[in-house]
Amino acid sequence: MPIKIPSIDDRKYQELLDEALARIPVHNPEWTNFNKSDPGVTLVEVFAFLTENLLYRANQVPERNRRKFLSLLGVPFQAATPARGLVTFSNERGAPISMSINRGMEVRAGQVSYRTTMGLDVLPIEARLYYKRPVTNISTQQQEYYRQLYASFLPESQPDLTTLQLYETVSLPELGPGSLGLDLGSGSVVDGVWLALLARAADKPVPGQSYEHVRDNLRGVIANKTINLGVVPYLPNDSRRRDDQIQLHLAEVSSARELLEMRVNERTQDLTRANTDLQGEIKQRQEAELKREQMQANLIEASRKA
Repeated sequence: MPIKIPSIDDRKYQELLDEALARIPVHNPEWTNFNKSDPGVTLVEVFAFLTENLLYRANQVPERNRRKFLSLLGVPFQAATPARGLVTFSNERGAPISMSINRGMEVRAGQVSYRTTMGLDVLPIEARLYYKRPVTNISTQQQEYYRQLYASFLPESQPDLTTLQLYETVSLPELGPGSLGLDLGSGSVVDGVWLALLARAADKPVPGQSYEHVRDNLRGVIANKTINLGVVPYLPNDSRRRDDQIQLHLAEVSSARELLEMRVNERTQDLTRANTDLQGEIKQRQEAELKREQMQANLIEASRKA
């Protein structure tokens, strides 16, 4: 499904007109006539109509033109930032020793090189997370088993199994293309999660040794080592990519909208000054007309007396 690019500005004619008229009392309190018969309101309506057409065309331009227009308006690109990602180091084979990785080690994703931001020790163990979840469907056989189990501890009373709640230990699923992650705040996770440190599959006891010897050897290797645990919010790749693109477009929309608001303020001030000049000119013409009528009346009166 294609991503719908948000509009630079979705305001319509009436919204632009109402916003411009609402700014008039702030910049020109003397302007009190907001009826459509007022010449200044007519000019505001004209500019609101032209602005709506400009916004419509601006919302239709392709991404290349959009960037050129923003460059002309003085909106630069955001500063370049290094890409970040998660890297997995494994110590699955070889001697059961700890491998130290220094900060700044170069790793590659295809032809793109990265450097690690911190040092760490890759331990010769496997770590798995487990959590406890309730068992929803308890079979009759299970209920009978636990009834007999409790009866052996409480022989004098009949145990009540109506409120019996069983739990099972489940391994945390590995994240992959088909995985949905795990909601740690849901009711399916009880009492948090547990971290199990296990021996590697390759570390099998040699003839004459036991698994206890392997375990004790690994305990000596990982002693006084630090284990870092990271909890990362899980998002599908398409959702993460869509969120990044939306954030980028929202930043561009915000910058463009601020510029448009600045232009609207300038146009409003220009209209306010033009309306003030127009009102002054109308007043001067009215005064001149009154003087002319007064002079005509004086001439008529003088001619009558003559």
